[in-house]
Amino acid sequence: MIRLHFNFKTKPGMKLEFLQTIGSIIVDLHKVEGCINIDFQQDSQVNDQFYFRLDWQSNQLLKAMLHTTEYGILEGALKVTCQKPLVEISGVETKSITIHKEGDISLKKRIMSKLEHNLHLKG
Repeated sequence: MIRLHFNFKTKPGMKLEFLQTIGSIIVDLHKVEGCINIDFQQDSQVNDQFYFRLDWQSNQLLKAMLHTTEYGILEGALKVTCQKPLVEISGVETKSITIHKEGDISLKKRIMSKLEHNLHLKG
């Protein structure tokens, strides 16, 4: 199993828009091949802090999920409605990824790179 864990805050005034978008994404992501579990939680102390976890069967299926429309919508929602997320990938080893300034490489490409690195470590 491989896990993507997103830790982020919504931008001021964007919480409702994010919640409306994430609701439909969760339902659709559950249908994508390889999905074991999805967990979405709001921090009990900080109203605009959220945790979103995707548990997938394998690196290969997770990489395929990153190319789906559903993931594209998720990443777009994070970029538009949220502050820079911290993303942890765990499975073989834990890696942390953050989005930097606008012109920087996409979160999807960063995740793909880390997954490729993990595959090379295993082989």
